[in-house]
Order: sequence, then C-alpha cells, then structure tokens
Amino acid sequence: MRDSHELFEIARRAKKSEPPARSVLEALSGQAPVANGGPHSHALSPMDPRLVDDLIARAESHPLGVEFLSEGSLDSVSAGFGTHAFTVEAARERLRSEAPPLPGEGNAE
Repeated sequence: MRDSHELFEIARRAKKSEPPARSVLEALSGQAPVANGGPHSHALSPMDPRLVDDLIARAESHPLGVEFLSEGSLDSVSAGFGTHAFTVEAARERLRSEAPPLPGEGNAE
C-alpha cells in the first residue's frame, strides 16, 4: 500500500478522509478484499456460470430483452449491462446451446 504521506495528500486533494481514500486506492490497485463472495465478486472469472446466470436473468427483464443480449454489438451489450465482454460471450454461447433447433436442423430420422 502507498505510504501514509501520499495517502494523506490524496485524501486532502479529494477533500475526503483517509479511510474512504484508502478504500478507493485499494480497489483501484486490485487489493480490495472480496466482499461477501457475492455474484459480482472480482475473484470470479468473467465466464463464471453465476455471472452468466445473472446476466441472462437481467436480460430477460431488460426493455431490450434477450434479443439485445444475443444480437446486439458486443461493446453495446457489455456497456449496457455493465459487464465484461467475456461474460456476454459466455451468455450468448449458453443461449445458443439451449435454443431449440431451427426447422431443418438437427437429426433427420
């Protein structure tokens, strides 16, 4: 962690006390502890199934819907849902794998 003088100077310039300044600096440097191991924990891989589940659930209740998640431009979808592009790609892959086959696809018996 940064020395106390540097932390004091950052807090002074931001007009904040040292504890909030320390929290921000730790978060920005990747040293923040994982809070409660929640679904948006930084310890999770962007392709973690819990994050993918959460993204699909949010898309189902989003005004633009699952179609936006499936078909929208990657950067727009990622920004729109505030999630990593890899999570969007993993959700798209899951949606494709769970979709029923289109007529003419699949096994012809």
